[in-house]
Amino acid sequence: MKKIKIAIAEDHKIVREGYAALFEQEDSIDLVFAAEDGQVALDQLKHEKIDILLLDINMPNLNGTETFDILKVEFPEIKVIMLSMYYDNLFISEFFTKGARAYLDKNCSFETMLEAIFSVHNQGYYFNEDISKILLHQLIHSEDINPIFSDDSLTKKEMEVLLLICQEKSNSEIAEILFKSIRTIEGYKARIAIKTNARNPVGMVIYAIKKGLFQLP
Repeated sequence: MKKIKIAIAEDHKIVREGYAALFEQEDSIDLVFAAEDGQVALDQLKHEKIDILLLDINMPNLNGTETFDILKVEFPEIKVIMLSMYYDNLFISEFFTKGARAYLDKNCSFETMLEAIFSVHNQGYYFNEDISKILLHQLIHSEDINPIFSDDSLTKKEMEVLLLICQEKSNSEIAEILFKSIRTIEGYKARIAIKTNARNPVGMVIYAIKKGLFQLP
């Protein structure tokens, strides 16, 4: 199985070394490098190819925000997971709007970090319950996300899948509930994304809420 190539940009040496030791034990992950700041990470990326970058926000020389902006221009193919001690709603919303794939509390467990990495690699994103609620409440009235489609454009089965997405069900859970294969569910989600003009499941949920198909608890 092909390993997921990741890198870390984190200014605290003991944290970098701790992550490195933990990732060395993971057969499915290859930690390509661990950089002490954003500039070092960008320099490394000129010579190393990775799938995912774990990016700390607060760093010297070139911080996470500055690094992220450069990454989106020079290395748009790299998926970025933000690491931070701050869980400010607007801050989180801003990074996701700019293209971050996940936002993790630096105090999260290593198991959560692994879950985020696998989710970002396989599905393109990772949202825990707290982040999902923050994003929905921040973006529900955003003019930046305004799905365009007709009310009858979703099939009955696509509507069922959409409502299960709103309930935070995974692909495997949806497949089990609807007695379909995971690949079939992925196909439904792809068609829903096209019809709702949504870039990810968050956009699909926002569409469902805006159309009155689903209400936040």
